[in-house]
Amino acid sequence: ETVTSLSSGSLYLRLKDVAGSAGMTPGVNWPAQLLGNTPDSVRVRQGCPLQESADHAWRFMHASLLDYFMTTAIAEGLLLKPEEALAEPWGLTHDQAVALLGRAYLTPEQVRFLADRVETNVTLQDALFAVIERSKTDTSIAIASANAATVLNACQINLSDQEWQNVQLPGADLRYGQLAYTNL
Repeated sequence: ETVTSLSSGSLYLRLKDVAGSAGMTPGVNWPAQLLGNTPDSVRVRQGCPLQESADHAWRFMHASLLDYFMTTAIAEGLLLKPEEALAEPWGLTHDQAVALLGRAYLTPEQVRFLADRVETNVTLQDALFAVIERSKTDTSIAIASANAATVLNACQINLSDQEWQNVQLPGADLRYGQLAYTNL
Protein backbone atom coordinates (compact mmCIF):
# COMPACT_ATOMS: atom_id res chain seq x y z
CA GLU A 1 0.00 0.00 0.00
CA THR A 2 1.41 3.39 -0.96
CA VAL A 3 0.58 6.39 1.20
CA THR A 4 1.34 9.94 0.06
CA SER A 5 1.20 13.02 2.22
CA LEU A 6 2.50 16.57 2.07
CA SER A 7 4.58 17.66 5.03
CA SER A 8 6.58 20.91 5.23
CA GLY A 9 6.31 21.41 1.47
CA SER A 10 7.84 18.03 0.69
CA LEU A 11 6.20 14.98 -0.78
CA TYR A 12 6.86 11.83 1.14
CA LEU A 13 6.18 8.42 -0.27
CA ARG A 14 5.99 5.58 2.19
CA LEU A 15 5.95 2.08 0.88
CA LYS A 16 4.50 -0.42 3.36
CA ASP A 17 6.03 -3.36 1.58
CA VAL A 18 8.54 -2.47 -1.12
CA ALA A 19 8.93 -5.99 -2.40
CA GLY A 20 5.17 -6.51 -2.57
CA SER A 21 4.45 -3.18 -4.27
CA ALA A 22 7.07 -3.92 -6.93
CA GLY A 23 5.37 -7.20 -7.73
CA MET A 24 8.19 -9.23 -6.21
CA THR A 25 7.63 -12.13 -3.93
CA PRO A 26 9.11 -11.43 -0.47
CA GLY A 27 11.97 -13.76 0.42
CA VAL A 28 12.76 -14.61 -3.20
CA ASN A 29 16.05 -13.72 -4.90
CA TRP A 30 15.12 -10.35 -6.49
CA PRO A 31 18.00 -10.25 -9.05
CA ALA A 32 16.78 -13.57 -10.42
CA GLN A 33 13.24 -12.20 -10.60
CA LEU A 34 14.33 -8.95 -12.24
CA LEU A 35 16.59 -10.62 -14.79
CA GLY A 36 14.24 -13.52 -15.48
CA ASN A 37 12.03 -14.08 -18.50
CA THR A 38 8.64 -13.67 -16.85
CA PRO A 39 6.33 -11.06 -18.43
CA ASP A 40 6.67 -8.83 -15.33
CA SER A 41 10.49 -9.01 -15.47
CA VAL A 42 10.55 -8.14 -19.17
CA ARG A 43 8.15 -5.22 -18.63
CA VAL A 44 10.31 -3.78 -15.83
CA ARG A 45 13.46 -4.01 -17.96
CA GLN A 46 11.77 -2.25 -20.90
CA GLY A 47 11.64 0.95 -18.81
CA CYS A 48 15.40 0.95 -18.14
CA PRO A 49 17.40 3.66 -19.94
CA LEU A 50 20.05 1.13 -21.03
CA GLN A 51 18.66 -1.85 -22.91
CA GLU A 52 20.05 -4.95 -24.54
CA SER A 53 19.23 -4.80 -28.25
CA ALA A 54 20.97 -7.93 -29.48
CA ASP A 55 23.27 -10.59 -28.17
CA HIS A 56 25.42 -8.60 -25.70
CA ALA A 57 24.85 -5.35 -27.60
CA TRP A 58 23.43 -2.45 -25.62
CA ARG A 59 21.68 0.79 -26.56
CA PHE A 60 20.05 3.72 -24.81
CA MET A 61 16.26 3.75 -24.92
CA HIS A 62 16.42 7.21 -26.52
CA ALA A 63 19.23 8.86 -28.51
CA SER A 64 19.01 12.00 -26.37
CA LEU A 65 20.44 10.06 -23.42
CA LEU A 66 23.53 9.17 -25.42
CA ASP A 67 23.82 12.79 -26.62
CA TYR A 68 23.55 14.08 -23.05
CA PHE A 69 26.16 11.71 -21.63
CA MET A 70 28.54 12.29 -24.56
CA THR A 71 28.37 16.09 -24.28
CA THR A 72 28.74 15.88 -20.50
CA ALA A 73 31.92 13.82 -20.93
CA ILE A 74 33.25 16.30 -23.50
CA ALA A 75 32.52 19.28 -21.24
CA GLU A 76 34.13 17.67 -18.19
CA GLY A 77 37.19 16.61 -20.20
CA LEU A 78 37.65 20.06 -21.74
CA LEU A 79 37.69 21.60 -18.26
CA LEU A 80 40.86 19.67 -17.46
CA LYS A 81 44.27 20.96 -18.40
CA PRO A 82 45.92 18.83 -21.11
CA GLU A 83 48.42 17.38 -18.63
CA GLU A 84 45.83 16.60 -15.94
CA ALA A 85 44.43 13.14 -15.43
CA LEU A 86 40.94 12.44 -14.17
CA ALA A 87 40.37 10.98 -10.74
CA GLU A 88 37.61 8.80 -12.15
CA PRO A 89 38.74 5.98 -14.46
CA TRP A 90 35.62 6.34 -16.65
CA GLY A 91 36.15 10.03 -17.51
CA LEU A 92 37.94 11.54 -20.48
CA THR A 93 41.25 13.35 -20.47
CA HIS A 94 41.43 16.78 -22.14
CA ASP A 95 42.91 15.32 -25.34
CA GLN A 96 40.30 12.56 -25.45
CA ALA A 97 37.55 15.19 -25.08
CA VAL A 98 39.01 17.18 -27.99
CA ALA A 99 39.22 13.99 -30.06
CA LEU A 100 35.58 13.14 -29.29
CA LEU A 101 34.53 16.70 -30.08
CA GLY A 102 36.27 16.28 -33.44
CA ARG A 103 35.02 12.83 -34.30
CA ALA A 104 32.04 14.14 -36.30
CA TYR A 105 29.98 17.28 -36.66
CA LEU A 106 27.64 17.73 -33.72
CA THR A 107 23.91 17.33 -34.22
CA PRO A 108 21.67 20.27 -33.28
CA GLU A 109 20.67 18.41 -30.09
CA GLN A 110 24.30 17.87 -29.11
CA VAL A 111 25.09 21.53 -29.81
CA ARG A 112 22.20 22.55 -27.52
CA PHE A 113 23.33 20.21 -24.71
CA LEU A 114 26.86 21.64 -24.85
CA ALA A 115 25.60 25.21 -25.25
CA ASP A 116 23.52 24.82 -22.07
CA ARG A 117 26.73 24.11 -20.14
CA VAL A 118 28.84 26.73 -21.92
CA GLU A 119 26.40 29.58 -21.29
CA THR A 120 26.98 29.40 -17.55
CA ASN A 121 30.62 28.34 -17.44
CA VAL A 122 33.26 30.87 -18.50
CA THR A 123 36.03 28.30 -18.03
CA LEU A 124 34.34 26.02 -20.55
CA GLN A 125 33.97 28.96 -22.95
CA ASP A 126 37.71 29.58 -22.63
CA ALA A 127 38.41 25.89 -23.28
CA LEU A 128 36.40 26.02 -26.52
CA PHE A 129 38.23 29.19 -27.60
CA ALA A 130 41.51 27.35 -26.87
CA VAL A 131 40.47 24.47 -29.15
CA ILE A 132 39.81 26.99 -31.94
CA GLU A 133 43.20 28.66 -31.37
CA ARG A 134 44.97 25.30 -31.32
CA SER A 135 43.58 24.54 -34.78
CA LYS A 136 45.91 27.20 -36.21
CA THR A 137 48.84 24.82 -35.71
CA ASP A 138 47.08 21.45 -35.46
CA THR A 139 44.92 20.77 -38.50
CA SER A 140 43.92 17.34 -37.15
CA ILE A 141 41.42 19.03 -34.83
CA ALA A 142 39.65 20.99 -37.57
CA ILE A 143 36.24 19.39 -36.92
CA ALA A 144 36.66 19.86 -33.16
CA SER A 145 37.44 23.52 -33.83
CA ALA A 146 34.39 23.89 -36.07
CA ASN A 147 32.20 22.27 -33.42
CA ALA A 148 33.65 24.56 -30.74
CA ALA A 149 32.86 27.63 -32.85
CA THR A 150 29.36 26.32 -33.56
CA VAL A 151 28.66 25.84 -29.83
CA LEU A 152 30.02 29.28 -28.93
CA ASN A 153 27.89 30.84 -31.66
CA ALA A 154 24.81 28.90 -30.48
CA CYS A 155 25.34 30.55 -27.08
CA GLN A 156 25.39 33.94 -28.81
CA ILE A 157 28.81 34.62 -27.36
CA ASN A 158 30.48 37.63 -28.90
CA LEU A 159 33.05 36.37 -31.41
CA SER A 160 34.11 39.87 -32.51
CA ASP A 161 37.72 41.04 -32.64
CA GLN A 162 39.15 37.53 -32.82
CA GLU A 163 42.43 36.85 -34.60
CA TRP A 164 41.25 33.72 -36.35
CA GLN A 165 43.46 33.92 -39.40
CA ASN A 166 44.57 30.34 -40.21
CA VAL A 167 42.11 28.69 -37.77
CA GLN A 168 40.40 25.60 -39.10
CA LEU A 169 36.59 25.98 -39.09
CA PRO A 170 35.30 23.70 -41.87
CA GLY A 171 31.53 23.43 -41.66
CA ALA A 172 31.16 25.63 -38.57
CA ASP A 173 27.70 27.15 -38.21
CA LEU A 174 28.40 30.84 -37.72
CA ARG A 175 25.06 32.09 -39.01
CA TYR A 176 23.86 35.18 -37.17
CA GLY A 177 27.15 35.26 -35.25
CA GLN A 178 28.67 38.39 -33.77
CA LEU A 179 31.84 38.46 -35.87
CA ALA A 180 32.56 42.17 -36.29
CA TYR A 181 36.25 42.82 -36.93
CA THR A 182 37.12 39.13 -36.67
CA ASN A 183 40.04 38.25 -38.88
CA LEU A 184 39.15 34.96 -40.58
